[in-house]
Amino acid sequence: MGITVNIKTGGLGRVSASTDKIGGLFLEVSTLPVDGGGWAENEVKRITSPSDLEQYGINGDTGTDDSYRLIYYHVKEVFRLCPDCTLYVQVALNANADPAKVIEAFHQASQDIRLIGTVYTTNTLEKSLVEDMESNLNTLLANEGHPMRCIFSAKKEAGDAIPDFTGDANTRVLVDISNDITVGSLPLAIYTGLGACGGVGTYLGMCLSQPVHVRPSWKSLNVNTTGVWETLGDVNGNSVEDKTTEEKKAYETHGVSLVLRESRLSGAFIGNSRTATDLSDDYFVLPYGRVIDKAIVFTYEALAPQVDSPVYIDTDTGFLTKETTERFRSIAYNAINANMVINRPQTEVSLDGNNQLPQDTVYIDPEQNVLVTGILNVQVKIRPVGASEEIVINIGLENPQS
Repeated sequence: MGITVNIKTGGLGRVSASTDKIGGLFLEVSTLPVDGGGWAENEVKRITSPSDLEQYGINGDTGTDDSYRLIYYHVKEVFRLCPDCTLYVQVALNANADPAKVIEAFHQASQDIRLIGTVYTTNTLEKSLVEDMESNLNTLLANEGHPMRCIFSAKKEAGDAIPDFTGDANTRVLVDISNDITVGSLPLAIYTGLGACGGVGTYLGMCLSQPVHVRPSWKSLNVNTTGVWETLGDVNGNSVEDKTTEEKKAYETHGVSLVLRESRLSGAFIGNSRTATDLSDDYFVLPYGRVIDKAIVFTYEALAPQVDSPVYIDTDTGFLTKETTERFRSIAYNAINANMVINRPQTEVSLDGNNQLPQDTVYIDPEQNVLVTGILNVQVKIRPVGASEEIVINIGLENPQS
């Protein structure tokens, strides 16, 4: 007889002060958690570590309940990659996944949620599902001024082809079609039971762990660890270990993403950061959208207190005074500069030759007839940070005598 002491972690719920590390996770389940007061459909729970799930009877050993295991796995993946994040989790019963309700619930829970992940386990992956999500995300922005983007995963029948989103305009949705099929792993058990699992928790955790401009597909950001993502599969459970460069490119140009391997690199990586849209769109990668959403939030919050404030007119020209245009310009400029440039480990927008946010990032045309329209137009131009999508090495022999 003896005494065993188990020291548990996560009880302090340490979280980052950055709103960039706040996310939402929605899961379609067949069983609602009943412990800890229960978990109603579309009810949002604030989670600061996987141990928070224990009060709902969800832990690392959840028996044969695939719904509980699905929740635990994706939450665990988020915190594995971003331990100091804050995660808002909601569930709905099978076939009840309604994008409008999902998005509204997250909006009501916290307007700091700008990135969510959704896992559908009974709805099959179709263009209509992605388009419905995109439409509701756009409605949220238009009606509430709340920008939100989604990493989306759904079940796929084994014999069906993956949809091709070329030519579409789902700039707010990244479609994940990956599955971790490591032998003996929890996600493989979930897939075997539900016929779906996805990699949304992994994608979401990687995105939340990085500044908004960083692509989760950066090949320095491997997602595998012991027992996780050791064997890579697609949404149908098929191995994708031996995909050629051409096949990898095909997924990217089709607007879907997988966890894949790269030649001469150890580990597994998110294959690409593509949204379900055409390559010619400004927001064809998720980080460009996250950057603009962050700029939207902080310019909105900075300028909102200025609604109905005095706007002075130059009596000689009939247009805005220089003092007026500069006052509004500096408010918006300072909001972007303070939250995306100054004191950031990495600046999230491109800077000028003086390593500063360009002064013309915000411009207000003085020749506006605000007396008549009552509308003040503020133009914001964000120069994004690029990415080395392809690196060309020019190498050869040289004769020093020539």
